[in-house]
Amino acid sequence: MGLNRKPLNLDRIIIGENIYGFLVSTSRGIDAVSDVFKVLSELNLTLVHMAIPEPVSRGSKGSFMFFLDFSKSEMSPFEAKRALEEKVPGIKVNIAEPVLPGVTLDIFHFPLMFLGERAVIFREKILKAWFINIRGRFGTGGEAFLFYEGYIVGDSIYDACHRMCIGECDVWSVLRAVLFASGMVEDMSVSVDYERATIKVWNNIECSLGKEKNVNKPFSHWLRGLLAGFGSRFFGRRVSVVETKCIAKGDPYCEFVIV
Repeated sequence: MGLNRKPLNLDRIIIGENIYGFLVSTSRGIDAVSDVFKVLSELNLTLVHMAIPEPVSRGSKGSFMFFLDFSKSEMSPFEAKRALEEKVPGIKVNIAEPVLPGVTLDIFHFPLMFLGERAVIFREKILKAWFINIRGRFGTGGEAFLFYEGYIVGDSIYDACHRMCIGECDVWSVLRAVLFASGMVEDMSVSVDYERATIKVWNNIECSLGKEKNVNKPFSHWLRGLLAGFGSRFFGRRVSVVETKCIAKGDPYCEFVIV
């Protein structure tokens, strides 16, 4: 991999005292973004998080959202709003106030979207219930459920990955990008040799959660199923997928062989 990656916070809920959200709508596009942050610097306000939910080009209509921490500022959020609207032409500012003491939400955007489709965010506790607890409750039946659930996902996203290709595109490379962008894996490499493929996956979420179980055998069923569904579409036949290495049992990466 070779990259020193840092976590990306997808914060729509900000925890902290005296934090306010600001939605800026503009008809001046990227120029307004630059001017707004110049004013924020002049006002010596602390930026906690920001998001641009839609493309913003020069001279186009658009909006962007950010959260500011006023805990060490003598200026109130409403004074900051007034200063922004006075100093930056062509903008309108709406404020998201705390919904609870110490809790501020982005109340302006819904639903969440990922690659043009509605998406939701699951935290680790929910993912553990999905990937881990179902095995404890239903045993091998739970593992089979995870595999076939993954299989359906892999089969269904094959077409989406194929549509994302431009020119002579490798659908496996698209799958790698999608899984990375969604937070499912840190990286993935694919080697295809005729009717066989070997896939290495680093830090996939399913097996990362399985590390605490101290297993002595490969742990993945959901991702293995996804690769089986995707691989079956790629090879045009029903394939088998075996996990030969797994981070849950101490290997440096997970390895899957498709035959």
